[in-house]
This record gives sequence, structure tokens and C-alpha cells, in this order.
Amino acid sequence: MGSCIGNKPRPKDNPVTIPKKLNIIEYNAKLDRLGSAQLNLLKLKFKEVQTDSGIDLKGFRKLLPLLKEFPEEIVVSSFKVFDSDSSGYISWYNLCVTVSQYIVGHRDEKCKFLFKVFDLKNSEKLDTEEIKLLQRYCENFIRENDQFPKNSESVLDICINQKKQLSFEEFKNWALENLELHLVLQPFEIIPSPVSEREIIRTLLAESEKTGRKEGDIWNVISGNWFDAWKRYVNFTGEEQKDPEIERAASLRMIRSRSVVQGSRPIEIDNRELQDPNCELKLFDGLIAGDHFELIPNSAWKELLSWYGGGPEFSRETILHNGNLEIELYPQVFKIIVKKAGQSINKKPTFILISKKKKISDVLETFKGKYADDIMNLLLVDGDSRELLDPQWVIEDISFPNISQCILELGDIRNSSFFAEKEERGDAFLEGDPVEYYDHGYWMPGTLTEIKDEEFVIGGGWMKKSISIPLYEKYRLRKPNRIQIDNKTLKGATGLVNIGNTCFMNSILQPISNTPLLNHFFSSEAHIKHINHDNPDGSKGKISYELQNVLQELWNGSQPSYRPNSFLNIFSQIHSQFRGYEQHDSHEFLRILLDSLHEDLNRRVENIERHQILSLSNPSPQEEKKASQEQWELLQGSRGSVISDLCGGQTRNVLKCEKCNDITTLFEMFMDLSIPLPNEQSELSIRITVILRPPNPIVRYILKLKKNCEISDLFEKLNTLTGVSPQNFLFAHVNHSYADDLFYPKNIMDCILNDESDLYAFEVIDDIEQAEMAGKLTLKRENVEGWRKLLKKGQQIDVNSAEYGWIEGQIADIRGIQVEIHLNTEIPSTVCLSKFDESLAPLRTHTKNDNKIIHLLITHSRKGLLSYEFFGIPQVLSIGNWYTWKDLNNQLDLLCKEVTIKTYYTSKTTPSNLSFFLLKNSDMKCALCTKEKCQGCECPRNNDTLKWIEKNQKSVFVCIFWRNPGLYKYVIIKEIEDLAVFSIDQCLEKFTQTETLEAKCEKCSHDKKQSQIEIWRVPDILIVHLKRFSFDGNGFKKLSNLVTFPLTYLDLSSIMANTENKTGITISTTKENYMYDLFAVVNHSGSVEGGHYTCFCLNAENEKRWLYYDDNLVFEVTGDVENEIITSKAYILFYRRQRFASSNVVNLSAIETNKA
Repeated sequence: MGSCIGNKPRPKDNPVTIPKKLNIIEYNAKLDRLGSAQLNLLKLKFKEVQTDSGIDLKGFRKLLPLLKEFPEEIVVSSFKVFDSDSSGYISWYNLCVTVSQYIVGHRDEKCKFLFKVFDLKNSEKLDTEEIKLLQRYCENFIRENDQFPKNSESVLDICINQKKQLSFEEFKNWALENLELHLVLQPFEIIPSPVSEREIIRTLLAESEKTGRKEGDIWNVISGNWFDAWKRYVNFTGEEQKDPEIERAASLRMIRSRSVVQGSRPIEIDNRELQDPNCELKLFDGLIAGDHFELIPNSAWKELLSWYGGGPEFSRETILHNGNLEIELYPQVFKIIVKKAGQSINKKPTFILISKKKKISDVLETFKGKYADDIMNLLLVDGDSRELLDPQWVIEDISFPNISQCILELGDIRNSSFFAEKEERGDAFLEGDPVEYYDHGYWMPGTLTEIKDEEFVIGGGWMKKSISIPLYEKYRLRKPNRIQIDNKTLKGATGLVNIGNTCFMNSILQPISNTPLLNHFFSSEAHIKHINHDNPDGSKGKISYELQNVLQELWNGSQPSYRPNSFLNIFSQIHSQFRGYEQHDSHEFLRILLDSLHEDLNRRVENIERHQILSLSNPSPQEEKKASQEQWELLQGSRGSVISDLCGGQTRNVLKCEKCNDITTLFEMFMDLSIPLPNEQSELSIRITVILRPPNPIVRYILKLKKNCEISDLFEKLNTLTGVSPQNFLFAHVNHSYADDLFYPKNIMDCILNDESDLYAFEVIDDIEQAEMAGKLTLKRENVEGWRKLLKKGQQIDVNSAEYGWIEGQIADIRGIQVEIHLNTEIPSTVCLSKFDESLAPLRTHTKNDNKIIHLLITHSRKGLLSYEFFGIPQVLSIGNWYTWKDLNNQLDLLCKEVTIKTYYTSKTTPSNLSFFLLKNSDMKCALCTKEKCQGCECPRNNDTLKWIEKNQKSVFVCIFWRNPGLYKYVIIKEIEDLAVFSIDQCLEKFTQTETLEAKCEKCSHDKKQSQIEIWRVPDILIVHLKRFSFDGNGFKKLSNLVTFPLTYLDLSSIMANTENKTGITISTTKENYMYDLFAVVNHSGSVEGGHYTCFCLNAENEKRWLYYDDNLVFEVTGDVENEIITSKAYILFYRRQRFASSNVVNLSAIETNKA
């Protein structure tokens, strides 16, 4: 349980306060021109000089050290420009807004800033003294750079001489024509301007080119796409150049309109397109310099990284190779597992990137700090083999793969047990181990609490009950793809206690807790100054305060889980539908929570009418853009909040009358998107377990068919799923591991089962040659020259008997040229003939039509209370009728070997542990004798053929009796529902498809309209709700189709209706502007009637670690992240824009003060 946060002493914060009178849309637009790395630089500098209330005049001088040479009145006036609300302190918000204007703003804004600095009396005009001060500043500053324009008489001179005041427009015209603004504003550069960036990088590249490359120099690889975008942003060339602002009057109009184009600043450096997917340290093979990437000196990389952030970093060393200096783009990569006595020490492999000029000893050196007291040996892994690497070997002298898998063995290698099969499998379980157990088709998390003589006891999970699993069903346990952790291991890994069917709430609060910006906004109490206590639609801040308490406990609490009673009590008081302990929909809770927070933090200052939906009649594109922008500014400005700033988007719905083509356009705000699954409902469900020939896995399919389907439809589905012809299947109804009979269905009703039986389909052999290849070998069918000389004991042969005609026989003995042959007759008969007798012929040259395939049902049994107790998975053995009883036993031995736990199988296993009985289907009594009470005679092992079984195969089956059933190797049956798999792109496309609505046209009264919804504006936090629950007339149904979705780079550009209306935060194209990365998924397990909610979240403080929250239990995903997260349970997806709007970063930030 968490303690009361309200009683804890907390450091003071300086939350962002946005004055109500400001045009929030206009100021947000200015903030959005700053990049995330620029904001980080500003934040660091702000923290260095701030006080409890912000930056005072003393701190301002430290912030801008170049102002120390300026007159005091200029310093004070500059401070007042930043302190726009005249509080005597510069707030974090005001600092960012002001910097955005003169660093990355339009030239008009830069001129305005400079004008305000010298407008000492704040009269919006400069008097003579102020003009002289401005002129003196420009002359002094520019003269140092020897670039001040020498005009005969400027407008400044005229105003001074005539004692006139200078207006802003006059100043702007003069400044744009005569000044290099970036040089004039350099003393105010808290962060570099685009021109300063250009000159710094140009200088570093020139210095590097001048000195040339030297062995050991470090160069960095940078994306060619990104670097080209940066060059366009700063107007970069390799040579020193004058800024185009100082071009003369002939081009002045063009220059004035040029300014720094909003949106041309690149987002953070993105080298991910260069990264090898198998190793984050390695570059993708086949990259071309100058096309895919550029090489820049490390000094230039450090500057760009400080301005833009991002990565990943690819540092490469200059080496001497074959007498030439070259940059080693592809050093050797070692993927190393550390082991001691055969046991893994580190759960995950360590990747080492090292120059090929180095030795193996240099690889070992990287581990000495951690394993200094151990003997270390590095072994190269190649399949099952291991090769010990000599420490003195040079890496480039060895033919290593690009990524070499190695084992670092600690200790004396002579005592190593790393070859041991059991240790490599890692299949041992100990009490206290986290495990996953297989239950009703799902792997469930739990903890192995006890290992008894005959069973495992597993505790944990949301079911709140312990379960027992017999030791012989050990196959139902596995090492988890997730390991349980808590907040002592990782901050934020705090669970939420289920206080009565509240998993719907817990599964939403955890993603909110890990939502970028929002989590710190509440946990730092920055939201307090945003609460609107006068909004009648809000909770007067009650819900916001409760969320604050929950998030503080999740991130700062001392207990492994927190009980959110107070939050639920307050929330359910305000929203009565959540009272009690009923199950609720997590999406409904999310929408109400976001709306409640939006109202709590609303910027509304008066009771104005809400216009959530804007309706336009037959608008032009220009009218659409104007009206949608006005709606956005109204709702986000006077009715907005930080919640709608972060999560709010806008859709356009075009309604077109089918008859008169009259168009109505609707613009609507959203904070989450509910998108449909393009699913087709099926009416008939058939569950069928398919057992293909080894080594194929056993799969249980849930097939969806139309109600009036034919058996051919089922066969077609099976053929599509398995690739096996329907003629090669036999079917059986299986009840508790017992199959009653094999059949081939004639109609679909043969496959409809009662609730107690399962339908199985067995792949069988119907081709004699295949049956022959699978077991007993015979001579070739054709007459091979000299075949008589090749005859041998035990071989089958065709014999022309006077009594039976051509019949099969088996050679019992050969004495010289005489051959003794047992004829395959019901009454044993033997003949003795010469090898050269014409009555002999190769097998099947005369008896081909009499050879047939027998399909025998095989079941497994163990001793029960009264008789046999069937268990395991039934099988079908296809065997030729020319085989013998001995051959049948050999085939059964092989089959048992495959289903016996490998560790325990020996040559003695079969006689000591297993018996093969042939039983009747009708009464499960012995089929080999007539004794009434006999429950099974063991199958004989003689050389008689299986002709008798052939005649009785439909009424008998083989029962394999296990004296020790614990040796039976159970197999997990993978269950696959025959559902269409959709991508999120298909769902989004379905969302934007045109559909027909029943709606009356106001113009012609026609009752049908075509409707198409498109996304007009996207938010920074995109919440996507998959509409898995649908109503079909018989009630609600859950759609369990798998919807695939990307963990990174979700691209929405193809469905955007307003792609021309860029927001100015892209690299160079609209496409990157709509790129999103996943950070949370809410899952739903179960059906419409009931289920359970869990969630995955990318930890907000360590964005490489995915956590799985199951109420009070928290697990880290250690296996394949995509396989764990992308499942048919996914219900709500949380995406974050790859580049947040800087206005959101500023508005939701809280800067901690220096004092506690």
C-alpha cells in the first residue's frame, strides 16, 4: 500500500503559468518552431541561473554574458522584453517564447525583438536618444566584423538630425536592407541560431580538411537524408558566405519574404535507417558514402548532437590498412554470453564493437573490470561446435562472421560443463522461479511456489488461486518471456491492486502514468496552477488531484503495489456508473477520464457555447482550411487544456447527397480514434485438431465457415492451411484421448460434434511406394537383370502357387540355389523352389493389386481405477499389409521413442515400460484371443504378414500401455483461430472509407448520403481504440482477429486529408511529420460476458524496457518484444509522435527549483 503523498515533504517546483489573456494558439505556434534538443539546452541554461521564482536580473546577466559590455539601460530593457508579464522574473515559458522569436522566428520578429530592446520607454517608438543608442550599438558591434554598411545618410541619421521619432516599420525597412540580423543578435544567442550553426560546422569541416586524416582520428556516420535537410535549413555550402539578408534593394522584396521557413528545421538526428536490425552497434551492410550517409569529424558530430539530439551514434576510427589511411566503417562485432560452469551469468548477450586491428586479448580486456578474479576464455560458437580463441590472435587474421557469437567462459575451461545438454536447454525449475503455465489455450504468469513428489504448485496471477500441475505434465511449464520485477529494480514498476473488478481502471492508469509529458506534469504537481475551479463541467480539480496522488505513488512510492481506493471513490462519486464492483469497459473509462481532466484543466474564462462540431455547406478548400483553423483556435484557445493540446486532433467528415450531390462538411475534435476491424462475420465454427506427419507440429484450428457450406469448403480450408490434399486425411471423433473410429466425412454434418468430443484429422499415407519407403524395403518393381542372385532372407517375393495363383511370400531361408518361402495365406503354408524357377518373380510384378495400406488407430493408456485410462494424443500409423507383426512392433517402438521424454529413453525402455495391445473398438477387449475377460494380449513379434489386421482394421485399434506414464512427452497443441489477420493500416483505411448513411438531404430530401471521414489534424499522443465488440442482431460479439501494428514508424500521412497544412516540425517532407512510435497497449482477454484487462508500457524513464502490468504484478518483457505485444488481445494502442510539438513540451514542463 502507498502512504499518503500529501504528508510527504516535496521539493518546490516552478510550474508553467500561461497568462489567460495571451493568444495561446499564436504562442504555441511560436514555441513549436523550437526543436526538442533546443528546448533541452534552454532548460539546462535556465536551471543554471534560476531562483525559486524564475530568472532574476542577476541570473539574466549570467545567462547572456556578452551583455556585460552593454550600457545598463540596454541590459534592463532586454530583461523586460523577456519578462513579458512584468513579474520581475523571467519564467521558463516566457524564456522559450521570446527565444523562439529572435532565434528561429521570421525576420519581422527578429526586428521586433531588437526594436523592443531599444524602446527603453516602452512607447512603441524610438526617440532621438534611443536611436543614438541603437546606432552606437550597431556600429560598435558590426565594426568588429568589418561589415557595417557605409550609407551616406540612413533613416537613423535623418531621425536624429530632424529630432523625429522612429517607428517600428521604418526601423524594420532599414534593418532588413542594411543589417545582418544574426550578427546583431549574437549577444542574445542563448542557443545557436541557424546561421551560427552553419558557421560553426563550416569552420569545423574546414579545419578537418586542412589538417587531414590521421591514424586514430574519430569520425562519425550521419544519415544523408538528415544532413541534407540540415543543410537546406541553414543554407549551407562548404565555403564562407554572406547571409542573403544584405543583398541590396533590387532584391529586398524577395529577401523580406524569405525568412527562416517555419517547419524547415530538422527533427532530432535519426540514424536508425543506417542501423543493422540484428545489432544496434553495427551499420547496415552495403551503405554508400555520399548517398546513404556522410562522414563528419567527431567535433562536428558533438555540436550537431548538442543542438538536435537523437542518434544512434556510429563513431568510427581511422586505421592504417594496406598502407592507406581509411575509416573502418565495419569493425568486428562480438555477441557474447558470459558463463561460469556452464551457467549463464548475464541474461542478455553483450555486444562488443572492436577494430579488426585489435587482438582477442583486447576483447577479454573489456570484461576484466567485472570479472578480474576469473580466468577468462573466449569460445567461438558455430552451431553445436565451440572453438577456443587464442588471446594473441589478431581479429583481422581470422575469418569471423560479421556478428560473431561467442561464449566467455569463466574459470578453468577443463572443468567447463558448457557442452552439457541439460544446461543448454535450461529446463530445470526451482521453487520460487517465475514461470508461465499453459491453461485453456493461454500461457499464464505465475510463481512456482512448491515442488511436491507428484506435482508442481503454481501461485499468482489475477485468478488469485494456486493451481497444481502433475510432474508428468511438465510440458505445461516454461521459463517466462517476462520476469517479475518491482519498483526497487526499476522506477515506475509499481503495480495497482485490483479492488474488485477494477482491472479496467488499472490497465488505463498505467499507460497514463507512462505517457510522455503527462506523467511528470501530474506527479510534479505542475497541473495545480492550470486547474479551473470555475468550470461547471469540471470536478473542481478533484480528479486531477487524485490522479496526481496515484502517479506519485507509482513513481515515488515505497511499496511494490498501490491500492487506488481514494481515486476510485472520488471518480465514482462524480461518475456514478462506476460505483460498485461491476465490470466496465476500459475504453469507456479512458474517454471519461480524459474528458474529466480536460474540464479540470480547461482554459475557459467565461461560459461560452461549445462548438465541438462545425458544419459547412458546399465549402471551397480555402473555406475549409479557414473554418477548421478558426474552430481549432476557438476550442483550443478558449476551451482548450493541456490535455486537448497533447491528445486532441480533428477529423473532417464529408457528407454528399447521393441524388443532388449537395455537400456538407463536418469538422469534429477527438481525443482518441475508434477504428473498425474490416471483419466478415462467419456463421459456423468447427474446431479441428490436425496431426500431420512428423516433424510437423500439431495444430488445432478453429475454422469459420458459412452456415450453408459444403464439405468441400472445409476441405479447401484444410488444404489452404496445411498444404495437404484432402484425400490424404482420415478423421476421428476423439473423446478424452480415445478415438472411436476413423472415417472420411461425406457431408459437413459429419464434422459437427457434441460438446464432449473433438474432431481430429490425421494425415495418412495412401501410396504404396511411400509406405515402402517409410519402413520395409523391397526389390524394385521392374525386372532388374540379375535379381535372382540378389535374393536374401526375409525378403518379400511374388510366388505362383498351384493352389493360390500369384501370391506374396517371404523368404524364410536360402540353401544354395534352394529358397524356402512362407506364403502369405490364412493357413500357414511353405514352399521350397529353385532361385531360377519361373514361379518366382520380383515383388508386385504380379501381386500389385493385392498390396494395400492399413491405417491403424494408436491410443495411449495408463492404469486406471477399473480399466484402461486413455491419455495423450491419439495417432494413426499407416503401414503396408505386406509388413509383418515384427515390422509393426518396430514401427510402434519408433513411434514411442518420439513421444518419450528424451532423457529417459533407452534401449530398455520399451520392454520395461511399454506394451502393445490390439483391442476391439466395440468393447475395448482383446482382439487377438477369445478369452472373455482378457483385456489385451501383447502383439506378436513374428514374421507373419498383417493380412489379418487388413481385414479387421475398422474394428480394432492399437493400445500402447504405459507402466510409467510420467515418461510420456506431452506436446503443446498450438491453437489457431481461422480469423483474418489485419494490419492497423487496413483498419485506418476502413475508418476513412466511404459508406452510405440513412440521412435526409436538406436540399432535396433524399434519404441517403455518402459519408467519408478523414483525419484533418493529428495530436502528439495518438490513442487508437480497436472496435473489437460488435452487434449483429443476436447480441454483442468480440472480434478476436489479430491486428498487427508497428512498434515504431506508424505512418499516418496516407490517410491525412490536410497534408498541405504542415505544422513545421518535419525533416523535409510531410511524411515524417506523421510518424508515431508505440509506448503502451491495453489488452483484453476473455469475451463480451467477462474478461480481464492488462497492459504493456514502455517505461517512461528507461525507454528501452517494456513492462507488462497485470494489476498488482509487474513483469519486464525479456523475450521477443513484438511477439509478446502484438497479439489478438490488443484493444487500445497508445502512440507518441516522434517529434512532440515544443509548445506541449514547454506547457507541460515543470522546472525544479534549486531549493527544497
